Amino acid sequence: MNYDTIIKNLGKYHLLLINKNKVGVLSSSNNLSEVKKMANEKILKKGDKLNDFLVILLKLKKISKKLLKLNEESKIKTIGGPIEIEILFNQIKKQKIKPLKDYVKNNKIYITNKFLKNNKLTKKELKFISILANTGKLNNKMYSLNVIDKFIK
Repeated sequence: MNYDTIIKNLGKYHLLLINKNKVGVLSSSNNLSEVKKMANEKILKKGDKLNDFLVILLKLKKISKKLLKLNEESKIKTIGGPIEIEILFNQIKKQKIKPLKDYVKNNKIYITNKFLKNNKLTKKELKFISILANTGKLNNKMYSLNVIDKFIK
């Protein structure tokens, strides 16, 4: 399975707007500066209506075969699958996206081979992951891995 193609087709970066348990995609692309530019344009059009809204940046990354092999041989597992999604929390302040540095929620979830064999990774799953992260459903204990299989059956 070619993970690079999966990531490229879906987009490496995604900015999602959160309002309680509703999620909307602000922008998606393989270029981070392009994602930020498109999102800022949408935010400026809305004016102050979006002030204090939460924005989640999802970064999709392929884990190398070497790291996956080392992880399988290790007694303590630190990688949960071939695709990692890093979750970064931001907030809209004065029509600009500002990072929330002290947001204590877990910031990674892994997409497994098992999931990719039975399902496609789409924006619907990315929205679901954003809701999980925002509502605190992702485990943030030490040495615990968040794997998509636990949440999507």
